[in-house]
Amino acid sequence: MPFIRFAILSFALALSLPIVSAQEAPKPDSSPGAPPSMVPESEAALQNQLEKILELERTGNDKEAGAAIDELKMPDDAGWFARVFGPELGVKLAATYKLSWDNYRMGISWQFRSDGEANSSGVRLTAYPDSSGKRSDFTASQVVPDMKTPAPLYVATAVDAKGHTRTLPGYYVYAQGAFRILNLQTLYVLPDVKPVRIRIAANLAKTNLIY
Repeated sequence: MPFIRFAILSFALALSLPIVSAQEAPKPDSSPGAPPSMVPESEAALQNQLEKILELERTGNDKEAGAAIDELKMPDDAGWFARVFGPELGVKLAATYKLSWDNYRMGISWQFRSDGEANSSGVRLTAYPDSSGKRSDFTASQVVPDMKTPAPLYVATAVDAKGHTRTLPGYYVYAQGAFRILNLQTLYVLPDVKPVRIRIAANLAKTNLIY
């Protein structure tokens, strides 16, 4: 009888061990100084990354939204520009990107906030080069031929509940475990990329003025 009781107790203890282990598993580091979380290189991951920013802006979580936008910055040591466009152009692109980031960040932060407040929550993506031939983006079509090593280039569009769309800023690429944003000022360094002049009516321009 004591042996049976001991066996039952041992069996019950063995069943409880996985539960205790699961409860004591370490949690991801979410402290302010922690490195950004790594995301897989997939369109779904980019959608999630951008939709997270829109949701944080929509709910007024400025601190976390700012941190998520900072993760979009290309790291200085990424080496992405040199790998994709070659060492000579890569140095120029990386330098331009670094110098232009602070002003550009202000602009994308404002636009994400504007889109979030407009209840844009979903994100649609277009990848370049696009083999279908049905979709085109003027700047993306100029960037791709300058690539020494082909890399997917994404354009993102925010979508609200009524189906209204708003183009999100920049072009998105994958580097160092997350998707990063590229601005036009940096891409204009490429020899095949030319600025586009868009003419709009004076009354429309007036409504879009920020300062």
